[in-house]
Amino acid sequence: MMAGITLLTRFMLEFGFPWLALVKGTQSNNAEIMDFMWAFALPWFRATDKTNYGPMCVHVNLIDELMSDEVKSVWRANRTISLRGHRGRNVAWDYGNERQNCEFKGGLRGFITRERLEEFPVLMNGYKHVAAQMAAAWFVDENGADACDQYSHILPEDNAALVSALEALLGSNAPEVHEKASATNPFGSSSGRFPWEEVSAAKTGLEAFVRTHCDGLRTDEIDKEE
Repeated sequence: MMAGITLLTRFMLEFGFPWLALVKGTQSNNAEIMDFMWAFALPWFRATDKTNYGPMCVHVNLIDELMSDEVKSVWRANRTISLRGHRGRNVAWDYGNERQNCEFKGGLRGFITRERLEEFPVLMNGYKHVAAQMAAAWFVDENGADACDQYSHILPEDNAALVSALEALLGSNAPEVHEKASATNPFGSSSGRFPWEEVSAAKTGLEAFVRTHCDGLRTDEIDKEE
């Protein structure tokens, strides 16, 4: 019992709480937390072989360091975007772009022209305003399970296949779950190491990794300092 509590506590301290801080920092447009996480998570991405996000950590931190104070103040004030205009519920810009892309694809239904792209945002904004009032009047959660306008390629058979795969891996009932969890690493690491051990190993050669991904991004300012 104590071993399980110790394991859970270590996981929360190393990963769970920092990730929660990132979620809350994004929702509240806290640029300091987001900047910190781009540096803090670099070993995470190396440990999990995220070949795009690892270099992105380097690039984001380098760009942040090279910003002038004036540009950085604007960047931090507008680090996230609000989809609904409610405080404390912001999302990252990439999610905002993805959401808008889904709305446009769903609304235009493949018939995309310059003229339709110019007109559709006005129609969508009007629709959202009316839809929100209609949903409130009918006591419908327009962003929850009642939503009828969520554009998605996920089919019922996709959900069934995912559930079957999880049951095969983790077990389909409590005894099976307990048996499988007792016999294997609960984090599924092929090396048999815990996540914090994987991250610690990923810190080896970190300086060389950073320098490698700074090549080609050098500026006159950096060269002068050296």
